[in-house]
Amino acid sequence: MANKNKFYAVKVGNQPGIYQTWAECQGHVNHFAGAIYKAFHLRAEAEAWMAGETAPSPAKAATTSGNSGDKGKKRMMSPDVEDESSWDVVYSDGASKRNGQPGAVAGVGVWWGENDSRNLAERCPGDQTNNRAELIAILRILETTPHSKRPLLIKSDSIYSINCFKSWIAGWIKRNWFNTAGEPVKNAPLIRYISAQLDARARRGQKVRLQHVKGHSGQVGNEGADQMANKGCFEPSTPERDWAQLEAELRARLEVEFQGPDVPTPAPLEVQADVDDIAVVDIAESPTKMRKTSVVEKPKSKTSAPAKPTSSLNPVPRAETQASPSKAATPPISADDWAQYADGLLDDDDLLAELND
Repeated sequence: MANKNKFYAVKVGNQPGIYQTWAECQGHVNHFAGAIYKAFHLRAEAEAWMAGETAPSPAKAATTSGNSGDKGKKRMMSPDVEDESSWDVVYSDGASKRNGQPGAVAGVGVWWGENDSRNLAERCPGDQTNNRAELIAILRILETTPHSKRPLLIKSDSIYSINCFKSWIAGWIKRNWFNTAGEPVKNAPLIRYISAQLDARARRGQKVRLQHVKGHSGQVGNEGADQMANKGCFEPSTPERDWAQLEAELRARLEVEFQGPDVPTPAPLEVQADVDDIAVVDIAESPTKMRKTSVVEKPKSKTSAPAKPTSSLNPVPRAETQASPSKAATPPISADDWAQYADGLLDDDDLLAELND
């Protein structure tokens, strides 16, 4: 008997989207010439497939390679435990009503703590999709949080956003921002601008960690960010921002600030998971020179609101929307040790079993 707990992704059909029953999926692919669809056990896998990439396989071994002198050698990652009191901790989330359908609305949520003035509930600019809202929520944290020497821990329940910077970006850069199917990467200008924001913090000496948390699991911070994102869905619509121009302007400012070009060097972004299905990374040689990665540290969970940043360093402007002529953007910097997970999607036999069930 086929597993009933599946998600059906319709990439090409009457109404592209992700559906929870075969009956819904069938209604969008029947009598549609050239329909493309697939069933998955996990929603994250379905979202990754819709984005044109493969999701990480939960069954893959937990390994990482060392520096360029140890190519091919692998070791297990052993997270250290660290007290979150030394970090600025913030949650991000994105929401979309009628995602992938006409009339969809999407919201962006940022949650620092109960009644914290830094909390954000905003409408997603441009296309109203859940994945874009998740990415922009992370971006808004980077845009609105003052730069500090105190490390920043961003918690997100979006596996798509995690994988953009953990598993896929190195391959995208290598293929000049085309995915493995030879198609342009979705949300590429936005992802590149987020990468530039991370680079800025790295050059100014701030450590940033992106950590995956389970959604709707009762975590106060995740639930708070979810509420903010859903509230943002009902805010007035906002126009799309020029991500490429924003990236170019930010990199130009960094060149002036550091009196030299924004030479690609790996930003010390750490990606961490506290769930089994993406707890580790399988690393291969990246487009840039390899270096030994630091051990991923897992902070202890705390429910108290984090201390506000106290640094006097100048923050990145809250919303950099002014466009001005600028030179072409320098290609974004990737976390140089990331590589793509093996395909963890269902095979045709599984789908056939579902159809015949």
